[in-house]
Amino acid sequence: MNSQKIIVDTDILIDFLRHKVEAKTLLEEAAQGHDLYLSVMTIAELMAGMRPAETEATETLIAGFTLLPVTETIARHGGALRRKIASSKSLLIDCLIAATALAEDCLLLTHNRKDYVTSGVKFYPGTH
Repeated sequence: MNSQKIIVDTDILIDFLRHKVEAKTLLEEAAQGHDLYLSVMTIAELMAGMRPAETEATETLIAGFTLLPVTETIARHGGALRRKIASSKSLLIDCLIAATALAEDCLLLTHNRKDYVTSGVKFYPGTH
């Protein structure tokens, strides 16, 4: 049986790094029988908001995931998603993460579903 691919959003990783139990539980649960991925865009978001004392923990966390690049196809789809939902507060980076999830047939593990609601992504159960 093939395992489901799950792309983890930045908010979950930040909560994990800040020792929030729910994030730790979600990641542990998702890792059971599933392949976990990060968009390279998530790395950019983590680096932008990282506290200096979190550098080592952040690098260790990132190393535990398979990274997914932003290809030309993903960039085009992400840009089209952003244009489509221009009236919303979704950021281009969220649109690129959504496009990556769609291109790679991943479920999205996030607590920020509102940022992705019109993108067509499928969400990992247990998040809101």
